[in-house]
Amino acid sequence: ELVGDLAYIASYRDGVVVLDVSDKTAPSYLYTYPSLKSVSKILVDNNTIFYAGSSAGIRMINFRGPLISTEEILIPESNAGYEMELVGDYLYAAAKRDGLEIFDVNDRSNPQFVGRYDTQWDAEGIALHDQIAYLAHSSSISTIDISDKNNPELLSIIYTGGRLNEIIHHRDTLYTRTDNWILKAFSLEDPTTPKPEGELSRFRRISHAGDSLFATDYNSIPITQIIEFDISNNCIACPADFTGDDILNFFDVSLFLQLFASQDPTADLTPDGVFNFFDVSVFFQDFNAGCP
Repeated sequence: ELVGDLAYIASYRDGVVVLDVSDKTAPSYLYTYPSLKSVSKILVDNNTIFYAGSSAGIRMINFRGPLISTEEILIPESNAGYEMELVGDYLYAAAKRDGLEIFDVNDRSNPQFVGRYDTQWDAEGIALHDQIAYLAHSSSISTIDISDKNNPELLSIIYTGGRLNEIIHHRDTLYTRTDNWILKAFSLEDPTTPKPEGELSRFRRISHAGDSLFATDYNSIPITQIIEFDISNNCIACPADFTGDDILNFFDVSLFLQLFASQDPTADLTPDGVFNFFDVSVFFQDFNAGCP
């Protein structure tokens, strides 16, 4: 979770670690909240950390300083929160088998349950757009009207293929990642019914900041390469489009082979510091997949 120049990292066994990332080239360690162990998901707002992990329910702690906190508060009627979104006074959670859960957290000392929609499948990701919540689960996206927070209503379900693990909203597009490493985009031209727009393969995790979508490369183990996509125009860039003209043709192949022959780092697609058949194979896989 990135808040200004601070990065909050759920380190699970060690607690929540805070880094100063004002210098992106040299992040520095600040402190650790050791009491927040077994935490896998966090959301930070002002002096409050909302978190979920191996224990049942979503919890929160209010901090008066870097390491000075009030007692842990269990949000009533919350279940296993997997992903969370905070908008105004309301916390929305993808609560695994309990679907969508909504809580009023205006009073940080006394959060209240507001409403729930049971999707019948494990909800693992959530994204919000105006008065609509999009839940990623199983092989589908559920679109839910949350204008009445006490009684959320299902608007539509679209089947996507591949179990969805993450979902991100940016402008008029949803971006998701499946458990078989496929990044997919869905148009929200009609917000009630997301429409498939394109997909790319070989991505492990996704996140976004501003007009950039970040994805970790499936071929990079351990994770050493993060690919940045410009999504300012609501589309995913085409990785085989080396000329940058949104068209895949001979000129992209020619430029890639030139860069490969000169061992330019942009042609190291695996990326392992070695220029060989595997880089060429990845390029032609991307080329044959076409542009979204």
